[in-house]
Amino acid sequence: MHMHAHRHDAAVCCSQQQSTALRALEALPADSLPAHLAVIMDGNARWARRHGRPVAAGHVAGVEALRTLVASAIAVKPLQTLTVYAFSSENFGRPPDEVAALLRLIESTLEREANGLHDRGVRLAFVGDLERLPSTLRALVDRLTSRAPPDSERLVLVVALAYGGRQEIVATASQLAAQVARGALKADAIDELLFSETLRMRGAGLGTTMSDPDLLLRTGGHRRLSNFMLFQCAYTELHTVDVLWPDFSEHDLVGVLKEYSGRRRTFGVRESPTAAATKRDSEFEINSA
Repeated sequence: MHMHAHRHDAAVCCSQQQSTALRALEALPADSLPAHLAVIMDGNARWARRHGRPVAAGHVAGVEALRTLVASAIAVKPLQTLTVYAFSSENFGRPPDEVAALLRLIESTLEREANGLHDRGVRLAFVGDLERLPSTLRALVDRLTSRAPPDSERLVLVVALAYGGRQEIVATASQLAAQVARGALKADAIDELLFSETLRMRGAGLGTTMSDPDLLLRTGGHRRLSNFMLFQCAYTELHTVDVLWPDFSEHDLVGVLKEYSGRRRTFGVRESPTAAATKRDSEFEINSA
């Protein structure tokens, strides 16, 4: 007997080439899977050290893991948005040669993958203090977000670059304060919805709506948010795995999603005993049919 009355739409669109791992999700109700998955891709440098290779090799291996993740996300039908933490505002404090190499890798990867992603129904969007990016990467971001969206949009891939959650909140508050100061906005008009919308508009290519993450995944074993989507993740489910990012596989993703599908999200609300009993009776009838 299941704990929830879910819709039993197919959760995965599997082609003949689709892996056996993803097919394991077909049995799950579509609405038990996240619509928005955010990922802190941690462990590239440790992976490189473990394999006796330079840090840059770890970042290159991480790109391959991201390619696999995006391909899997396209196949998981309920998943509409995938946000990845590619480069944080704090990452600018790393050794200059590593920063330069990583930003060049991000730029070359976007250049190489953008058209193929577009053809597969993926729309690219970006969040972060994009003005801090090198001019060529900033121009590429502008070009990618100004193109027409895919004819049949399957997934929004949001890339967080020069991103910091605290900085994003401060910048949004400052923007709203400036509007109040010049008389364009009343202070009592500022609420969660307006703040969220103003924060979202700081991104590039996000469109008119973007839901908060349902699930935040962090690889590499650390259990912290690292200044990532602090406002948006107020009620996001958290999942950490010890696997280093370059080793994160489709099989690992399936395990994460299966575990998430069994969670009950209450958003701080507790049902009355009577309502809960009525729902259980209803779910028993549905699942026994």
